[in-house]
Amino acid sequence: MPLPPETQQLIEQSLEAVRNDPQHNLNLYQRFAIYYSFGQSRLHLPGYTKHGKDYKYDEADIVLESELEKLNNADFALGWLAILTTKKVEPIWNEVWEQIDTEEREWFIDECSFEEGLRGCERLLLGELTYREGDDSLYENVYWTLNQAANRTTYNIAQAYQTLYDTVCFILNGLPGIYRGGKIVESLVAEDAHVHDFTVPAVEAYSSIDESPRGESNCYPPPIPIKYDLSKRLEFWEWWLTKAIPQAWELAETSK
Repeated sequence: MPLPPETQQLIEQSLEAVRNDPQHNLNLYQRFAIYYSFGQSRLHLPGYTKHGKDYKYDEADIVLESELEKLNNADFALGWLAILTTKKVEPIWNEVWEQIDTEEREWFIDECSFEEGLRGCERLLLGELTYREGDDSLYENVYWTLNQAANRTTYNIAQAYQTLYDTVCFILNGLPGIYRGGKIVESLVAEDAHVHDFTVPAVEAYSSIDESPRGESNCYPPPIPIKYDLSKRLEFWEWWLTKAIPQAWELAETSK
C-alpha cells in the first residue's frame, strides 16, 4: 500500500528543508507533522497537561495497556519506524562496544544487550509481550543499562542506547500530546522540550564525534566539545525520509 499523499508531500518538503539547512537539521515540528500524517494514533493520556502536571500514572497505565492491544495501522507504522531508526545506530553501538574490555562490559551490562532490547521492542509491537511485561522488564532493563552506559562510555554509544530507550518508551506510550483537532499545536511543546522522539538521539549517535575520554563526555560541558560530521547528519535524514518511512509503512501492512 503506498504512503498517504500527505506523508509523501511532507517527505518531499522535509528533504528540501534538511538539504537547504546549513546544519542539516530536521526540526521537531517537521518530524511530528510526518508522524501525524500516518493517521490517528495513540496521542492523549488521562490527566496530561501542558507541563505534565496532574499526570495520573495508574489511570494512564490502564489506558495504555488497553491501547497496546488494539493498535491500528498508524501505530504499527510509527512503531516500526522507531525500530528501524534504532537498528540504524546499532552498528555504532557495536563498533564502540568492542573497544571496551570484556570484564568491564560484563560488569555493567549483563541485563539487556542492544540486540535483546531491539527484539523486545519488536515483540512488544507484535503483541508477543504485554504492556505490563514491557513496562516491568524491558523498560526497566533498558533504563538501567542506559544509565550505566551513559556514565562509562563515549557520547556516541550513550546516544545509540538512548535511541533504544526512547523506542521502548515510544512503543509503550505512543506519541506525546502535541496534537489537537487534527493539527499540531506548536505552543504546547517548545522546540527544546524533552520528548521520547527516537530520531533525536539517533542522529546524534550517527553524526557526532566524541574525542573525550570514555565517560567524560557526559559531563557538562565535556572536556572536549562534541563535534559533528554534517555530511553524516544529512545522510541520516535522507535515509530516514526516503528509506525508513516507506519501509515502516510496508511493515505496518503485514503486522495488523
